[in-house]
Amino acid sequence: FYDEAGGSRAGLGSGQTGAMRLSFLEAAGRVRWQGGMEDGETPALKLCDAEGRLRADGVTLLEMNDQNGRARTMVGVLDEGLAWVGLLDEQQRFRAGLGTRRDGRPRLDLYDAEGETRASLYLDDRGRPKFDLDQ
Repeated sequence: FYDEAGGSRAGLGSGQTGAMRLSFLEAAGRVRWQGGMEDGETPALKLCDAEGRLRADGVTLLEMNDQNGRARTMVGVLDEGLAWVGLLDEQQRFRAGLGTRRDGRPRLDLYDAEGETRASLYLDDRGRPKFDLDQ
């Protein structure tokens, strides 16, 4: 599909090994969104930023739902640069979070049913393990 100037803006086609893809391109021709089936069986989704770098989405957060459509796992990069995985219970409350800060230091947080942090394990500025427990 082309825009009014004749530039490619969307396409539907097959790739190598039987992959079927739907792609949306920016005016400069770079893919920004691509979805399809790799190898004819494996679903694939690619979201790219304005520089063409592969990203999960605009806020770089991917939500994975259970068979009932409830979010149970979230993976992404948060605004403060924390690479993060969050685990939710069946009521979609965060119960555990694991992340790595921009400086590479890991962190594990455990939450209660109200979303309050109850325990944290992390490395301090000198690389020593620290454990905070809310009693």
